[in-house]
Amino acid sequence: MIKVINKFVHSAPRKTRLVLDAIVGLNPIAAISKLTFLPNSVSIDVLKTVKSAVASAKDKNFDDSSLVITRAFCDEGPKLKRRIVSSRGRARPIVKKMSHITIILSEMKSKPTKSNPEVKGA
Repeated sequence: MIKVINKFVHSAPRKTRLVLDAIVGLNPIAAISKLTFLPNSVSIDVLKTVKSAVASAKDKNFDDSSLVITRAFCDEGPKLKRRIVSSRGRARPIVKKMSHITIILSEMKSKPTKSNPEVKGA
């Protein structure tokens, strides 16, 4: 099991979770090819995290073809609180959110194959 965390990504956690849900259960190589064509800007940061996880797996002598992304989630990071000047001496809040991306890779468990599968309804 390989766990990689990318902290303080300057993107909202809600937007990051949409991208992470698209890659759970995929092979990392398939996830990399999928992330390169996603239109979301946070997919670049998720792509870097997946590539880091693959590099970490290679260091620990895992085979790329046998790996799968078992969990990919996003936690909320710190918020930068700013103000913007508004009319009549007022100020409006601006909250810049950050997120922590976590990706967990593990080896794919081989499914037992049946020699004679039963056909239902025949």
